[in-house]
Amino acid sequence: METQLSSKEAANQVLDKWDISQEIRDAILPIGESPKDTACRCTLINKIDTSLQRCFNNVDNVNQFMLLTNHNHFFNGRRPIDIISNGDLKALYQVTKHIRAMEFR
Repeated sequence: METQLSSKEAANQVLDKWDISQEIRDAILPIGESPKDTACRCTLINKIDTSLQRCFNNVDNVNQFMLLTNHNHFFNGRRPIDIISNGDLKALYQVTKHIRAMEFR
């Protein structure tokens, strides 16, 4: 349980760095969700942050990426935060997958 707490704290710190509103934060990390789903969401958020740190040397790019319009095939002119802000776990997974793939380009 301590690991999950640490993961959740880390995920919240990432959301702070991204300057995510409380409303969107509540959708991404909903209260009352199963511990397994919460842990999965926290892991995905932390993986996104790690991938962004590997892709960009500039901390502003790391912290602002989720709020910027992206024109690659998957994002298609949308901001990554807009895709995950509906709270759908599958959407969070898909965004994580595409951002992690950026590491290998």
